[in-house]
Amino acid sequence: MDPIRVISLIEVMRMGISNERKIVIPEIILATSIRAGLEIHVACGVVTQESSGGRNIWGHDRTAAGAPLPYVKGDPVTRRAYTEYKKLRGEDGRGPIGRQGCGAWQLTWHSLQDAADVEGGCWEPWANSVIGTRTMVAHLRRKGENLRDALSRYNTGDPGDSLYSRRVLPIVEEWRALLDRV
Repeated sequence: MDPIRVISLIEVMRMGISNERKIVIPEIILATSIRAGLEIHVACGVVTQESSGGRNIWGHDRTAAGAPLPYVKGDPVTRRAYTEYKKLRGEDGRGPIGRQGCGAWQLTWHSLQDAADVEGGCWEPWANSVIGTRTMVAHLRRKGENLRDALSRYNTGDPGDSLYSRRVLPIVEEWRALLDRV
């Protein structure tokens, strides 16, 4: 990709669609998208929905009644809190607090979190984005599936129409329109 276009894309992603819809880690989202073969506007749409533009935060997933968390939902993901969370999550994600969304891509499934750990740590924005982009590409490459199916699968585990895909598709299209002008 032309270096001038890369710089322009990063600046446009940083400025965003609006104050609420901008990418806070544009260099990472751009680089991991290109590396994985994911269209940049798709990555921008997903992280806009998942973490308000790539913020390295904890999600708001439900826990078992009364299960204490080693962090505050919406707070930054740190190595220390993630290590404590992982002990409570359990190897198979069926520990006392279950699976919780983590980082820019809100990786929730234990297998995805573990894959991000291999890349450098699920709490690290780069590793989180490497696995998020790879996961979206894998969903998009499933035979007979389209972007709506891939988005639904990313959030629910199943293809098809979902509240999530209905929320994210318009955001993806907004990002496509903006980035196509670069």
